[in-house]
Amino acid sequence: MPITITAKRHLFRRCGVNHPKDPTQYPDGTFTDTEIKTLSADPMLTVKVTEAETETEPESKTEPEPKPESESVPAPKAKKKQR
Repeated sequence: MPITITAKRHLFRRCGVNHPKDPTQYPDGTFTDTEIKTLSADPMLTVKVTEAETETEPESKTEPEPKPESESVPAPKAKKKQR
């Protein structure tokens, strides 16, 4: 699970990392479960554990392409008048 950490004081150091004041997302596996508990318990840090994003292909929201005119039914040809 990725986590986002925000420090109340810029470059606050905990668990071997200097945490910036801006929210910073760390990928899954960056910290052990024990380190996450330590980080979460520290009043100088705000820790949010987020669900991992699944790598599924997004649903297509586009409409199907119209058929080319060559596949449509041709219009009847006009008959030539005889003189």
